[in-house]
Amino acid sequence: MLESEDLMFERAKWIAADNIKEWRHPAPDSPPPAPYITRDFEIGEGFKKVVLNVSGLGQAVYYLNGERLPNSIHPTHASDYTKSVVYNTFDLTSLVSVGKNRFGAILGHIYLADPENSFRMGTPRMIAQIDIEYADGRMESIVSNSSFLAHPSPTLFSLRRCGERYDANRNIPDWCDPNYSQHGWKKAEICAGPGGDFRKKVCPPKRVFAEIEGKEIAEGVYDFGENLSGWVCVRVNDEYFEPIEIKYSEWLTDDKLHVSDCGLQKVNVNEMRHKDVFIPSGKKGERFEPLFSYHGFRYVEVIGADNVSVIAKKVHTDITPLSSFECDSDILNEIRKYCERSVLACAQGAMVDCPQREQNEWTGDGMLTAEVVSMQYDSFDMFYEWMLNFKDAQLRSGFLPGIIPCRLNWPYSFANGLDWSSAIIHIPYYAYKYSGNKRIVEDLWENMERAMRYFESRSESCLMDFGVGDWVSVDPRPPIEITDTAYYRIDALMMAEMAKSLGKDVAEWEKLAEDIKCDFREKYVVDGQLADRSFTSLICSIYSGMLNDDEIPSHLENAVDIVKRNGYAFRCGIHGLRMLFDVFGKYGYNDLIYKVLTNDEEMGYARFVTDGITTLPEEFYYKSKKNPNGTTSSLNHHFMAMVDGWFFRYVAGVRLEGFGWKTLTVEPREVNGLNRFSASIRGIRVEKNKNNFMISSEYPFKLLLDGYSGDYAAGDYVFSEAKN
Repeated sequence: MLESEDLMFERAKWIAADNIKEWRHPAPDSPPPAPYITRDFEIGEGFKKVVLNVSGLGQAVYYLNGERLPNSIHPTHASDYTKSVVYNTFDLTSLVSVGKNRFGAILGHIYLADPENSFRMGTPRMIAQIDIEYADGRMESIVSNSSFLAHPSPTLFSLRRCGERYDANRNIPDWCDPNYSQHGWKKAEICAGPGGDFRKKVCPPKRVFAEIEGKEIAEGVYDFGENLSGWVCVRVNDEYFEPIEIKYSEWLTDDKLHVSDCGLQKVNVNEMRHKDVFIPSGKKGERFEPLFSYHGFRYVEVIGADNVSVIAKKVHTDITPLSSFECDSDILNEIRKYCERSVLACAQGAMVDCPQREQNEWTGDGMLTAEVVSMQYDSFDMFYEWMLNFKDAQLRSGFLPGIIPCRLNWPYSFANGLDWSSAIIHIPYYAYKYSGNKRIVEDLWENMERAMRYFESRSESCLMDFGVGDWVSVDPRPPIEITDTAYYRIDALMMAEMAKSLGKDVAEWEKLAEDIKCDFREKYVVDGQLADRSFTSLICSIYSGMLNDDEIPSHLENAVDIVKRNGYAFRCGIHGLRMLFDVFGKYGYNDLIYKVLTNDEEMGYARFVTDGITTLPEEFYYKSKKNPNGTTSSLNHHFMAMVDGWFFRYVAGVRLEGFGWKTLTVEPREVNGLNRFSASIRGIRVEKNKNNFMISSEYPFKLLLDGYSGDYAAGDYVFSEAKN
């Protein structure tokens, strides 16, 4: 039996190549090189299993006998290392040989020697344990200590939101070959660990999902045809000795001759933001690609060499898409592709806001797409891992920062109001709903309760007013008290539903939801009419159940009129956008949604397509030919993917009641302009072709179609539009 998890690393030491003992931190612009760290070990005859457990901070790459270990792209999961240190487990059984073997790691700085991560400064360090089990029951363990050897690697610089500086002249090609002599290497030094408890990584690994050859559109400027996350591999086809700069961006300069740094976050080492520097050694055919950092980009500019080959590698966490949708509208098909590209590009161990500018795990951004990502991607383990970071970040009062894991103090005082912090309710709720796995809710229940108690402490009534509000709204934002209180009621209803499923007390949450509604109506509903008539206020009030049934039709008409007056465009911010597809979809305004989505005369999703930006921007008001004065922020923000749920929940009509796929309703809708569609999600396929609907389901389902209701077993069916 291998070392049990409660004894993991009990005898291992944290080690570093250079344990800085002076009262200082490495300068951010000139840290020591990323170190090679190795350990030789012997494997005897009759071995049964060999397992490596390892954590390399800030980021690492792992090797065995000269080969990179599978699934070791950015293996170190971001966390607050003072609370939790996430370690990886690799099965080496098929990779080792009887006799001498060599384990190796390269440790990048990324989060450690980064002045923007004040809680975790320091040099790269590692803790490791290799367990060898023999068929006769013998056990051997190799643990990290001063018997490991260290040497500077060619990677001279690596920081988050920057890039890497690599000097090929320092490269040691066979450094991890067990036959390579390590004469002159020094012993690794024992150093302090960050203090957090160890936990085994559950988040899926990152992988390279595509390699795309760049098209040179100006001297040294390459277009990869889509906005993506990852990096490029540069191959020099001549002998070069001078540094080669590789600059990444999703924007070009106005003359389209260079990449632009507009929209990129300013960092402490600004000259290196989203830039790699490759110093070749003069060998024809040399290649370079970064080991520790990733970028968000469509364009790359290579400066310093003209005879090069440039290949982009698309990299993200492996949350496999579980859905597909295709129809006879080219614009809708492209919108779906844009949604998928943005969601996948932002899946970087958790849902980051964008892969280029900030690379921050904003809680509210994750909350906004929690349903879409839970429903349409194999994302449970990624969300579960992220929620463990929420547990670490939450204060005893229930208070949460706006970014998790939190790397600086300011996320505890900005963008962490009720709407953003509701992520701790919404993400477990939707992860449970679409997976049927209640573990995430059971493990987070105390934290969710604590968050709700904190919300309660922020007001003398049930009206809340301390959130972010309707972010990136084109029109003036509605009162934060309306959107916050709407989320507060949604949270209470979710808590009630989860409590019922777990066999916990439901009454307190149902009462809270009713109290919130009463307080809201006392202030904001007069004679059956909402006092604030802004679009998001109307939509939020309907979605959260603040209005009575007989009040909804007139408020819906008000919302529809606003959309029409805006030229069939949605000009709201993210809270209105999150809820409008459900509100209009539920109450039969799918023709309106279709008309808005396919309208490229106004800012919106169709404009994204006609502008060819290939992913979803942070806001509708971005710089383009039709809008030259727009913003130059992010062109790749996943929270705009909230539209994607409409294709499945209202066009195909696939909706769950409760948690898991036990109670399923299929209610495909007629949408004016859509004559044909084919939707598939998690074992259910719904197709429309002229007047027929074809449904194939692995689960029993209730059909609602043209006034007809019927229960069906799992199977394949064809229904006419006018069902008898």
